[in-house]
Amino acid sequence: MSIKYNNSSKVKSINTKKGPGVPTDEYLSQVSEWKRNRAVIQGPSYTKDFDGAPSHDNLLLPFNPTMTQEQYDFYKAEAEVPGVSSEFCKMIIGGLLRKQPLLELPEDAPEGAKRWILDDIGSDKSNLITLMSTALWEELQTSRAWFQIDYPVVDLDNLTPQQRREVKPYPILHNAENIINWSTSTDIKGLVKLDMLITRYFTMGSDANQPFHPKYMDTVQVHKLNDKGLYVIDTFIKNTSDTPSFIDGGIDYKFDQMSDDWTLSETNTNLFINGARMDFIPFFPLNGSIDTLDPIMTQVVNREIALYNKISRRNHLLYLSATYTPVVKSDSLTESEKDQLAKQGLGTWMFVNKDDTVETLSTPTDALKDMEEAIKNGYDELTRIGIKMLSLEPNNSDQSGVALGIRNAAQNAAISTLNAKVSEAMKKVIKTLINWRYDVELTESDIRFNLSGDFNPTPRGADWMRLITEWYELNNLTQSEE
Repeated sequence: MSIKYNNSSKVKSINTKKGPGVPTDEYLSQVSEWKRNRAVIQGPSYTKDFDGAPSHDNLLLPFNPTMTQEQYDFYKAEAEVPGVSSEFCKMIIGGLLRKQPLLELPEDAPEGAKRWILDDIGSDKSNLITLMSTALWEELQTSRAWFQIDYPVVDLDNLTPQQRREVKPYPILHNAENIINWSTSTDIKGLVKLDMLITRYFTMGSDANQPFHPKYMDTVQVHKLNDKGLYVIDTFIKNTSDTPSFIDGGIDYKFDQMSDDWTLSETNTNLFINGARMDFIPFFPLNGSIDTLDPIMTQVVNREIALYNKISRRNHLLYLSATYTPVVKSDSLTESEKDQLAKQGLGTWMFVNKDDTVETLSTPTDALKDMEEAIKNGYDELTRIGIKMLSLEPNNSDQSGVALGIRNAAQNAAISTLNAKVSEAMKKVIKTLINWRYDVELTESDIRFNLSGDFNPTPRGADWMRLITEWYELNNLTQSEE
């Protein structure tokens, strides 16, 4: 690394060699937000594992940085995660996937294609709802879920016709932290498309010295279009790979930002689709945006983190108010006798001379009242942004469907927009899968796909009637509105 100084303007420029595993600046500006959202939405175990040592900059549960690790661990044990964001995400996904997605193909589409997409799309023969449930879970946390279309490595020439029919492409879901770099270009038609995308993972290999445990290898794959516009994959391995850190049973991806210690291990140009070299990168963002977007759940997560802190401090005050302080006035006890006596009771013990005066130590009951009010206000704030299920008050049975719709208008609009974006992106995924397997040339306009008709922004005809019927069944319509 070299640093050059411009004496006239006193501005320094830094020339740094960056390897293929260095994330782009746009990635670095968003990754903290992704991890913060993930830490809350994944649930209480993940949330508490996310904060390690006591520090003033803990992302979720800051306290006194002078605390020992044992004291901070005890404080985290008292902490209570509301779990609002996690349940809200599950509710959104359940609402989007409570019915079979709508899929319509042309009349001349290959036989069995529709059944395959709906019932057998995954590499493990999982159905479309299972695949979309996992993808939406990632999308809500980061707004950065990607599908890659891959094909099994098999020798088709040595397979029987029946075996060849069973070989099919499949989608792979990539998480936000693993898409570390990308670039785009504009083709002659003015369409923006990927010309490079870089993924970074810890892959597992065998280790002769540790036959019962995997060897983790820091691996980068550069998916790119070469100067002829053909798809190529360069695989790099980091020479000094370290064992990754884990959080709640999963790898916590924390990539170094200035590493150039990489070795090119493989260049794959054997990338064909139906006998022709691929001329596109088979990656598709679930929300249709190649560039990063603000996660849809960030607003809710930030408020839950504030509520998480309030509840945890309330619990700490409860612990203090539940203990008592025995006072022993005696000059005859030895130090060992004092220690033995203190171990027999709860709370804090004080030993003073028998002629000394000790005033009453009051418990923090007033502070508890203030914290309870702050917690209630925190729940109310979450309710005001549209999460009906968080209301502390009983549901008002006299509220009309119109009132409920206005109260949750912001969330309904966000979910409807998400439904529309995902539906359009899935058309591209489905088109690629069918064309690759059956060697046909479907276009996106040939496919009609809607993830959820309930959140269709423009319901028509029977869709309106079904929506009104559901409002009636849920008692969201009063008699005057019927």
